Formats: sequence, C-alpha cells, structure tokens
Amino acid sequence: MLKRKARLVMLMFFMLLAGFSAAEDLPRGTPVDAVACAADAEQSYALYLPSAYSHDRRWPIIYCFEPGARGPIPIRLFREAAEKFGYILVCSNNSRNGPWEPAIRALQAVWDDTQARLRIDNDRVYSAGHSGGAKMALLFGLFLNRPWAGVISCCGGLPEGMTTEALPKDLAVFVATGLTDFNYWPSRNIVAAMNALGVANHLEVFAGGHAWMPGAVAMNAISWLELQAMKKGRRNKDDAWIAARFAERSQQALEIEMAGESAAAHEAYLALAADFRGLVDVVPAESAAARLDRPAEIKKYRKALKAAEEEETRKFAQVNGALAAYMNAANAPERRRFLDILGIPGLRKKQDDDSAAGLTARRLLGFLFAEAINNALQAYARDDLKSARYLYELTVLVDPGRGYSWYNLACVYSRLGEKKDALRALEAAVGNGVRDREAIGRDPDLEAIRQEPAYIRLLETLKKNPVAKNP
Repeated sequence: MLKRKARLVMLMFFMLLAGFSAAEDLPRGTPVDAVACAADAEQSYALYLPSAYSHDRRWPIIYCFEPGARGPIPIRLFREAAEKFGYILVCSNNSRNGPWEPAIRALQAVWDDTQARLRIDNDRVYSAGHSGGAKMALLFGLFLNRPWAGVISCCGGLPEGMTTEALPKDLAVFVATGLTDFNYWPSRNIVAAMNALGVANHLEVFAGGHAWMPGAVAMNAISWLELQAMKKGRRNKDDAWIAARFAERSQQALEIEMAGESAAAHEAYLALAADFRGLVDVVPAESAAARLDRPAEIKKYRKALKAAEEEETRKFAQVNGALAAYMNAANAPERRRFLDILGIPGLRKKQDDDSAAGLTARRLLGFLFAEAINNALQAYARDDLKSARYLYELTVLVDPGRGYSWYNLACVYSRLGEKKDALRALEAAVGNGVRDREAIGRDPDLEAIRQEPAYIRLLETLKKNPVAKNP
C-alpha cells in the first residue's frame, strides 16, 4: 500500500512538472489568441502572462467570459492593468451566450488546463464577463463548487433564477455598465443585491452602450480588486499606492459635489469610506458624507431613480412583447402592425435628447438591435432566409448607419432572388463603410446579382475609391 501511494505521489509530481514545462513555452508580455486544452482538444483559451511571470511564485488570475466566444477581446482590454499589477488573464474561445451546458464544459476545461499548466494563487482567483458572460462570471465559483475572490461584471444582470445567498460573503464585485446600455438597470440591480448580502461592491458607469468597458474602466476595475485584496490580507499593502488612490477617488467625489449633485456626492463619499476603511483614515470621507446627509433630498433622489427604473422596465416589457410578436407574426401585414407598435421612428427621434426619455430611447434601440441581429444570425445559420430577411430589415430600421447590417440584408435578398432590393441594400452598405471590394466580389451569397449592371458599376466605384469610414 505504501509503495503504491509513493508511486501515485511521484506520478502527480511529474504531471505537475510537465504542466510547468508547457507553461515555460508560452510567451510573456504578449497576448496568445489560442492555447489548446491538453485534455480536450476542442477547447481553447486566449491567454496573457505578465512580463515578469515565472514559476518562482503564484500569481492572481482572471477567468474572462466573452458572449461571442471571442477570447482575445477581453485579454487585450485588461492587458495593461494585468501587466501593471501582475495578473494572468485567460478567456475561453468556446464559452458563449446560449445554453449553460457548453459554457460549463468550456469553463471546466479551461480551469483544469490552467491549474495544471500555470502557477496560480488560488486565493486570488477572479472572474470577469460582458453581457451573458457577466452572468457566467457571477456563477463562476458556484459552477466549480469552490470559493473565489472577486467578479468584474460588465453590462450584465443577475442570472435568471440565481440564488445570491449562495455567493461567498467575502466576494468582491465590481459592476460596470454603459449609461445607454439596455442592461443599465439590471447592472445596478446587482449592486442592490450585493448590498443586501453585505458583499463588497463598486459601481462605475461609463459613457457608451452595450459593449466591453473602456480601458480606463478596466484599469479601475483591477485597481479596485487590488484594494479589496489588501483589505482582506490576500496581498501586501502598498501604503503609497493606497493613499494615491484615496486622493484620486476623493477628488472625484468632490467634483460631483461641486457640480451641485449633492445626493449623488453623498453616495460617492459613502462608497469611498466603505472601500478604504481599514486601509487609511476615512474620517474625511465620512465627514463629507455627513455634511451632505440631507434626508429629504436623498429620499427625493432615490425615489426619482426608482421611478425612472420602473418606467423604463415597463417600456422594455412593452417593446419586448411587441418584438416577440413581430418575430412570430404569421404574415407581412401582421409584422407591419407590430412594427408600428415598436415605434422605432419615435424612438430614433427621441434618442438625441439628454432627458431621461432620451436615455430610455437609446437603451431601447440598443436592445432592439441586439435582439434582431442575434436572431437574424441564428435564422441565417439554419437557412431560414425569410426570417433572416425581416430581422435584418429591423436592424437597418433601428440603426441605418450600420454598413454590415445592410450588407447582410443584401446577401439575404440576393439569395431570395430579390435583385432590386439586394442592389439597393448593397449600395447602402457601401455608402456606410463596407469597402472590401475583393470580399464582395468573392461572396457566393451575391451570385444572383453578379451580372447586374448596377453591381458592376458599384465594384468599379470601389476599385477607384476603396478608402472610407469604418462601418
């Protein structure tokens, strides 16, 4: 029995050495777009190892989840912060929006491979994701049945049916959302849920819609996780860095106060004190919060936020119902009726408004575009061209400036034999930045219009003037 146990220990030792050897072959300081999982060749992940990475110590790691399974995107987004603070970054090239089972399989494959291959500090394992990937990030440790240190949730909400009570109480959750993101309120609801649980959290709103956060916010996210790690004793304190961050955040809160937004400033000072308590003297932040503690004004501010959320939620429910009816309509007249209910022209007219109604219009339009494009891609993939046609038609109604929506619509029209509409859509695509003459010329979906004079003239125009704006 003892001999057998010794052999097992030696086997595990040599397997560990083999994993470390494989890691030695990976470049440092530069992103790797695809690392194949040793135990499951169908699975791969994008990877970033900081320049200083070595096997002499263990390193914190962020497991990222991208809704379109485009692993390199978050790797490049978080790269600067990962290099600065010494984090490993990984992102599955297989996990995507859709059923949970394939995503969980991808998670397990990446987890097993990185644990065998890399020197990881398992007390400092983090997850990050965008949209549906953010929901995966919130469920990360629950799927693995293990604790983890923190989450970066971008433009997502709480997973449907999630029992938040199962989350570790010492988790740290950084929430980022775009001001015009259709998941703006669902993102804020993560913060409310974490507050109810007593879980450390931070909200940052950036200018923009449903997209990965800007690089500056990505840096702030990892900085905040660093701060939480210092508070919890998971890494050594850096007093000078902490003081600089406290001063920076204090200035941001002061700027909100100076802008006359006293209720919002009150919350900013409270968040500042909560984030830094135990690391620096937070009395200045607490005093500033006390100075702005005007119950009537704060109550009015929170009531207005709640009313805005409820009104927008009601409008989203209406639009979602009309969209579902549009997609399931039995005929064209029925679709036109539900299209009228969607009220896209009215939303487009309101979207440039700086009012709450304007913000809601932009969020609704973003939601409609995302739903239409996702369903159009699925319809096209299963060769349901009629459904793809009316869904792509919806995308160009929502946002007529998207060149590749027009291009996809031209391909569908062409395959359906609707030549005039195909040429019209292709012209709109070129007018909105689709300028790759060779790709257009090779695309088999456009075969039906290849000999049309208008098509030939369009390609001749592209040959003379191939440069245009990015679609």
